[in-house]
Amino acid sequence: MITIFSDLATAVIVGVIVSALIFAWEKGKVIYANVEEDVAGEKTYKINGTIFFGSVLNFKDIFDFDNDPEEVILDLKYAKVSDYSAVEAISSITKRYAEQGKQFKIVRLSDDCKNLFRNADVLASVHIDDVDTDLIEFPYV
Repeated sequence: MITIFSDLATAVIVGVIVSALIFAWEKGKVIYANVEEDVAGEKTYKINGTIFFGSVLNFKDIFDFDNDPEEVILDLKYAKVSDYSAVEAISSITKRYAEQGKQFKIVRLSDDCKNLFRNADVLASVHIDDVDTDLIEFPYV
């Protein structure tokens, strides 16, 4: 269709961009969580999928801020934090739990994800505990 109004090179470029956007949109829908609550009153969200600009809206909808207990754990063993929009989404979730007086922890991040959080200290208040390398806390004071 674009080749009618433009040349073939422009049509190919537009086709690649549209395909990439459609792929990102569809890939963003493939994120889900296994939610577990233990007898100690902790609720764990085990995220599966990639958290990136295309999935942050679906990612944020997973959490039940008002009905969650005082301690919430985000387990990212089977998830990948891909970009800074994902870091911002996790930061905003953390802030929302902090506003409600709840403790929010992130566990089992990959080394790549930890580096992304370390580099994003301008975007989010991130504290990575080097003693316990599997725990990241977001202090909002």
